[in-house]
Amino acid sequence: MIRSGNNEKAYYFLHFLLLMLGVTQIVGVPIANIGISVCIAIIICAYPIQLNIVMLFLLAPYFNMFSVELGTTSLYYIFALVYLLKYFKTNKWALKKSKLFVVFALLCITMSWLNTAVQVKWLVLFMLLVINYKDNLFLQRFPLIIKHIGISTITSSIIGYIMLVEGKSIYTQSYIYSSQGNVTRFAGLVGDSVFYGQFAVTVIGAVLALVLMNKISERTGYITTAVLSYFIVITFSKTAIVLLAFVILGYFLALIHKNMHKRKTVYRSLIVLVLLIIAVLGGVSYIASHLNNPMINMYVIRFTSGDLWTGRSSVTDNYIQKLYSSFTHIFVGMPYSEYTQNGVLVGQTTITRAHNIYVETICLFGLIPAVVMFGFCIKKVGSYIKNQNNLFFLAPIMVLILSGVSLHGHIEWTYYFLLAISFCTMDYWLNEKMIGRVL
Repeated sequence: MIRSGNNEKAYYFLHFLLLMLGVTQIVGVPIANIGISVCIAIIICAYPIQLNIVMLFLLAPYFNMFSVELGTTSLYYIFALVYLLKYFKTNKWALKKSKLFVVFALLCITMSWLNTAVQVKWLVLFMLLVINYKDNLFLQRFPLIIKHIGISTITSSIIGYIMLVEGKSIYTQSYIYSSQGNVTRFAGLVGDSVFYGQFAVTVIGAVLALVLMNKISERTGYITTAVLSYFIVITFSKTAIVLLAFVILGYFLALIHKNMHKRKTVYRSLIVLVLLIIAVLGGVSYIASHLNNPMINMYVIRFTSGDLWTGRSSVTDNYIQKLYSSFTHIFVGMPYSEYTQNGVLVGQTTITRAHNIYVETICLFGLIPAVVMFGFCIKKVGSYIKNQNNLFFLAPIMVLILSGVSLHGHIEWTYYFLLAISFCTMDYWLNEKMIGRVL
């Protein structure tokens, strides 16, 4: 096994392999796709677990690309399983009783899904969330994790944009129709424009939080924010745009508060904030006078729609009716086939997912387990606020809480990565505060 070091050469080599994978998927070379994926698996096996944890998150934005061809099962699950085996071997096959109880309880509950394939995939990603929660291995490498997932989110977005231009966008069938023409909403390599927006905004929130703590350089943080912001804009996602504004405004307010004793920094931050406000007002004025611009026209259509929730109220009503259909849903979730059948037609798309994390949690786990999960999150956030911690470190979890009104997640590959990042953003602050490293 290769010994761990302080250099990041292994991570940058993985970034190179991911770019190569993007090219081979675009061109369509199945053998090369498998070859690169196998090479990555060998690297994960060869390097120590201290580097593996960073690698897992670095690779995550390319999740859908680790396959023979686009649309087939991701080989990422193999990387995750290798990591889990190495983790348990390193920890002498032990796991904290509380974590073991959570995994066992939810494993029993999800038996009601009656779909082994879905349950196994869910379990692998859920296990990653559970073992990394408040784990020292994860906490100690959190800045590296966020730095490199930021880089790979950018490169995966570029690959996704090339695929969009080439007419090879994966999965997405989300379009906007207008008199100015039609446009396919950008979805990166996530495959869905709204989920991509949620992913990118969460990453931005975590990156800026670590910039605030001087764990990531301002240059890296601001470049990551600027590039991902552009890609978020072309998703035409109302939710993502509003949350992006919320995160960026919150960052500048937190930066001003942090540097209240440094006049020069405060003035600089205030100037930037004023310039942003001027830019927003100028943007509004420009939009008002250029409504014939195709992109502007698309956004006007999105934000002036008579149904800003895009049919989700009908979807929610449909799933609430499903919940009322059986008394057992109080204790356990419904079968996966029931959850995904009898969808609601919204526009030209049949919606077969809850599109609401709160409703979906009840559907998949049952009312009582869902209340326990919600209670855990409320307690964690409430305790964090009560102890007068830096509120900006709540930004990633707030993105998930707010976007959860219009997005589901438990059976989407992105969700547990985002939860892990959101929880650790708070826990990392608390950990650094406890040992006196917070400035």
